Amino acid sequence: MGSGIGICWAGLIYGIIYTNLRKQFGKPVVRYQGVGYGLADLLTKSTAATSLALQAATIYDDKILFADKPSKEAEKWVAGISSQGKYYTAKLTHDICYEVQQHMGGIGVTDNSPVDELTDVSKIEEVIGGSRNIQLLLIQNQIQRYLRLI
Repeated sequence: MGSGIGICWAGLIYGIIYTNLRKQFGKPVVRYQGVGYGLADLLTKSTAATSLALQAATIYDDKILFADKPSKEAEKWVAGISSQGKYYTAKLTHDICYEVQQHMGGIGVTDNSPVDELTDVSKIEEVIGGSRNIQLLLIQNQIQRYLRLI
């Protein structure tokens, strides 16, 4: 999940910088709703993915890694949350890279920009640490555990 979050932030930051520097009709491209609103949406999603990763890591550290008696229930919970994070982040890396390329126009795909390279790497994110369907299987198992809690 960490590499995916890194790709999300790298693509997003590049897009923010580029759209603030590029001017069209005398003002930065980011000032146009079609660009600024899209980046605001991606920023929100990246922040949420980062928060999810930090939450899972904190629980893992407190309840498993540094605990006097590691919790089996916490292990299952962290595994489920991590699968959700991996699944969501893998899709988000692609979305961010694609949208930033769109905001950059032709230069986003023809100028060997970092975003073009990040887009290539984002395709790998769906298979690193378990394919998309494996993550969905683990999430499905978590849903079944929730039912037992009711």
